[in-house]
Amino acid sequence: MHRGRGRFLHQAAWIATAVLGGCGGAPAAEPDAGRAQAPDAAPRTYISTTLQTMPYVVGARTFTLHLVRIDRPDGGHTYVEWIPSDVAGARPAMILTEPYTGIDWTGEALDARSAVTAPQPDGLYLDVDGPAFDGSNEITYDLKSPADAATDATFHLLDNFGAVEIFGRYYAGGSVRDDVADMAAGMWFAAEQPEIGPTRIGIRW
Repeated sequence: MHRGRGRFLHQAAWIATAVLGGCGGAPAAEPDAGRAQAPDAAPRTYISTTLQTMPYVVGARTFTLHLVRIDRPDGGHTYVEWIPSDVAGARPAMILTEPYTGIDWTGEALDARSAVTAPQPDGLYLDVDGPAFDGSNEITYDLKSPADAATDATFHLLDNFGAVEIFGRYYAGGSVRDDVADMAAGMWFAAEQPEIGPTRIGIRW
């Protein structure tokens, strides 16, 4: 592993550990409901799988958009949209966090349900998958297609950057701890991409 890339990964993991450790109380005995696979199937490290690729055209330029699932060591899943620069070599990249973006391409039942759920009269949604839903808790999210989500990265792509969008999926039954784990997984993914220069990464929270 490139020394700079390894240092970046180590720092990202340290930050995630510090934040998780500061959430209060002992870690949950099991991963968050609705966000995890069976504990005995959890990988010992992060594993990324490309679910789909598609072109993303901006003017005369065509980029390749990758929809990726990351299996986490805690048994949960994180989803990212990865768009490398169309310029060869290790390029600068932007990490875009998307805690309130809805996605429907994961294959998970809760994402499919959220994609067709109608909002309440106030424009919010019932938080039916939330860890403490009492029948009235509400949340907000904005369902976006892969191309719609990619528009957030368009200016960076045109500046010859790559982009990684990390979806926290706030509606997806996770806790703040799980959202932090999503961000840590996305940072790991960015650190592993040879198309990203590890010392030239920006983050939009």
